[in-house]
Amino acid sequence: MVKRYREEGIHGLRFKSKRPCNNLNKTPIEIEKRIIKVRKATGFGSEQLASIVNESLNVEHKYDQHISKTTAYNILARHSLVDSEKKIIKEYKSFERDKPDELVQADLTRFNGIPILTMEDDHSRKLWATRLENETDDNVVDGMKRLLNDQKYDSLLTDNGSQFNRRNSTMRKYCDQHLTGRHIWTSIHHPQTMSKLSNA
Repeated sequence: MVKRYREEGIHGLRFKSKRPCNNLNKTPIEIEKRIIKVRKATGFGSEQLASIVNESLNVEHKYDQHISKTTAYNILARHSLVDSEKKIIKEYKSFERDKPDELVQADLTRFNGIPILTMEDDHSRKLWATRLENETDDNVVDGMKRLLNDQKYDSLLTDNGSQFNRRNSTMRKYCDQHLTGRHIWTSIHHPQTMSKLSNA
């Protein structure tokens, strides 16, 4: 501090940045240029860009440093090649069948401890619900028959609960008799697929 005062006067007493003059981990400019060039030529995302550039560096035996998809993303962001809104806002696709009876969603829920069977036509959004004595396979199938007046329809969409399971012979028999299409199961741990029925 005294030395700086003697050399620079009052200005030498000011706090100076401790930021290093050189960033040893900074991505070489040539790699940055490659990322940008490949991006503009292909439109690929950061993961694909990192793979392509790393492979080209391996072939050319250049640099020990390999970039991660995060580094590639940061390079794109610095050069305004990333639409940040798309990273923040997730777009959800909404599906809807063209005609009534093309797809019916079915689900089980409880209200004050009472089992409720709900069914909804995906096109018309017509909703049916009935109280069940219990959630046995036979009771669920009987409830489905009552709600739709034992009529036939194209496809059925359900979750993977035991009453709707692929190995459930009672449900399979119902589908054989009432579906002209197929039984569709939602992806496991993906409740959004049944969101129309859940929000009805």
